[in-house]
Amino acid sequence: MALTSLTKLIIPATALLASLGMLTVTSTAHSGGEASVVFAAPLPVTCQILVSKTRGGNTYKGVVSTSETINGTYEMRFSKNSGGGRAVINQSGRFNVAAGTSVTVGEATFGGIPSQVDADLSLRWSNQTLTCFTDSDA
Repeated sequence: MALTSLTKLIIPATALLASLGMLTVTSTAHSGGEASVVFAAPLPVTCQILVSKTRGGNTYKGVVSTSETINGTYEMRFSKNSGGGRAVINQSGRFNVAAGTSVTVGEATFGGIPSQVDADLSLRWSNQTLTCFTDSDA
């Protein structure tokens, strides 16, 4: 397949968008020497773990936001390591999020400093998975 001027323009733009997480690209080679590229839009779902200072320490909340209505399952894991030992909390369940909204799917509060706590949130819906983490250096 010869590169056309349009192809020369699309490839750098595609690479830039993919590197920014704004586009997923899958390429496939065919037996006739042809190649195809499949462009996929970014995921309609984002997750984050919010940390806020509270009276009892720091509260960690797993938040799911979406641009379209989805439902699925989540697993959230919290782990705290300190001089007093180790604590692990696992939470899981189903979630439903309406288009353009956010919901909290898991929450835990720990005493101490945020850098002692690691948390991760995994979402599964429509054969897709998304995982987000806390910044352990916070």
